[in-house]
This record gives sequence, structure tokens and C-alpha cells, in this order.
Amino acid sequence: MHLCLFISSLTGGGAERFGVDLADCFLKRGHQVTILLVEGERDYEVPKGCEVELLELSEKARSAGSSSGKGGKIHYPRAGEELTRRLEKLEADLVISTTWVADRIATHARHPELWLRVSNNLSGKFLRSRRGLSAFQARRKTRQVYEGKKLIGISEGVLEDLRDNFKVRPAREVVIYNGLNLIEVEERAGKACEWVDLPEDFILHVGSFKFQKRHDLLLEAYAESKIELPLILLGKGTLEGEIREKILSLGLEGKVKMAGFFKNPYPFFAKARLTVLSSEYEGLANVLLQSLACGTPTVSTRCPSGPEEVMRGALTRGLVEPGDVGALARGMREMLVDPPSAEECRSLVLSMEEVVEQYLSLLS
Repeated sequence: MHLCLFISSLTGGGAERFGVDLADCFLKRGHQVTILLVEGERDYEVPKGCEVELLELSEKARSAGSSSGKGGKIHYPRAGEELTRRLEKLEADLVISTTWVADRIATHARHPELWLRVSNNLSGKFLRSRRGLSAFQARRKTRQVYEGKKLIGISEGVLEDLRDNFKVRPAREVVIYNGLNLIEVEERAGKACEWVDLPEDFILHVGSFKFQKRHDLLLEAYAESKIELPLILLGKGTLEGEIREKILSLGLEGKVKMAGFFKNPYPFFAKARLTVLSSEYEGLANVLLQSLACGTPTVSTRCPSGPEEVMRGALTRGLVEPGDVGALARGMREMLVDPPSAEECRSLVLSMEEVVEQYLSLLS
């Protein structure tokens, strides 16, 4: 079986990381895998045996349109035609598109087993700051991308969001949660940490420095909590300067450390006492799965979508209302005092083997 993963690029995000992990599991089962990229940037190494190709859009496909990729404006219908021709040459049995720019191209392509994988809460992404005509246009554009398509939601919430807030009616829909290669997680968690300043005991936040992750809320809650453990921030992004200013304004420069971006975050997850997610919205929140797989408990905002579907059983008491500084501060303190066992944490994570079976079932 030949799987083609169509992704905007291999930089930074959880969707990109998951694509690499999924490719690895398919390859280990003896399947052929091609990762087809819109842009060539990479933060992640691809597994041995995986083909990586660029779509290499023509000048016509780059010369017009309403949105810009890093290589210039994209004319999405023309790009979709070029994707169709590339997929015909690849002779892929199953095509999975993930990330917004890739989906905007893929919606114009033709393949009998082309699925769009929705990996974020799109009303949070597109409607949060829009009103009136701008919100109407965002709804229409999003509906045009996903209407009548085969959709994979990484949580129930992302598909419910498309149905309720964008009135999308998919041709087919299925929920396939993200999983992790648990043996690889254990191996990567046991490696030496690349950051030499890692303290013995700490709280961890992992996420891009952008509004969605609400570092402002996290820092205010941490300051209010009076927790003595240091807070480590992993990530990179456009709001790094603002986050540094927030740390200074709260007098936290001696307690909060910005460690940067690491390809292997698992030594941090394994050594942390607690992982905190303060997001305004998510698709599933892969960071929670990564932490739980290391046996480290989590506290998270009850944001749409995902955390409620991940944090079940003993972890539900770690869910707090989005935007509530006091609730997040209390949640962190209480989870540190009475954490669930490592076994309870690990039991909530699907293995990649289980997830691959669900992807293979799409062909039946």
C-alpha cells in the first residue's frame, strides 16, 4: 500500500510531527510512504525509506489568489490541478492532506481516496477576532474547503465545530485520535536533555509562541499560584518578545526560563512534575498526549477542542475554564499536591499501531 501525506511543510507544529510519526509506522509495516510538501522547510527528520518531494507549483499556480504561501501567492484551483497530476504519477492508494494551506489546495484535487485531516479548531483559528462581513467571508472560505469532502477529525470537537459553526456537510467523516509510538517515546525520553540548564524539579509548557497558546494567561496564573518550582517554556514564535516582557512585568525573570525549540522534547516531559496547557483553542493538544505518555500529569484549559477528550478519569480534575487565571493557578497547585499515578497517565494514550489500523480501515 502506498500512502501519500500532503503537508504544507515540516516546520514546528504538532500536525507536522504527527505526519512524520505516522509515516514511520506505515514504513515499519512494509508500506510505501511519500511526504509531499508545499514548502521545503523542515524541523523534523523523516524516517529512513520515506520519500520526500516538493509539489513545485508552476508560476501560474503561484501568480494569483487570495492567500500567500512562503513562496508567493497561491492560486488554489490551479494548484489543485497540479496536485491531481502529481498524485496520478505517484499512484498512491491513500492520500491524507493535513494543515490549512495543504487542505486549500487538496480540496481542488481529484483522487478516489483523498482525505482532509482537520487538526485544529477552525472557529478558534478563524472566527475569534472577526465580526460581520469578515466573519462571513471566513465561514464561506472554510466551508468551501471542507464541504462534501472526506474528513478525518483528530477529535470529535473539531468535526462538531465544522458542522455547527461552518455548516459543513462532509461526504464522510471519521474521528482518528493521534497516537504515539510508545517504545520510541520511552527511548527518546531516556536520552540526555539537550538543554544543560534543566533544573531537578519544574513545571513545563510546550507550545509555539502565538496567541492561541495564551502564554499571558499561563504566566499570570503561575505568578498567582505562588508555586516555588520553576516554569520552563519550550517553543519559538512571533510573540517571543512580548512573552519576555510579560515575564519581566510580573517579576518572574528568576523563575521562568525560555529554553527554545527542541526536536526531542521528551526528556523535558519525563523529568517535569507537571505539564500545563493554557490554550484558547486546540485540535486535540498533542502536548498532553506526549506528557501523559511519559507518565507526567497535565493541567489544561477546557478549551475547544481536544483536552476534554484526552484528559479522562483521574485527569478530569486538571481541566479548568479557558481564560480563568485563578482556576488555572488552583489547578496547578492541586495537581502538584495530589497527582494521578504514572500508570493512570499512560493508560490514556493510544499507540501508533492502533492508529495505523484505523487509517488502513479507510480503504475498506
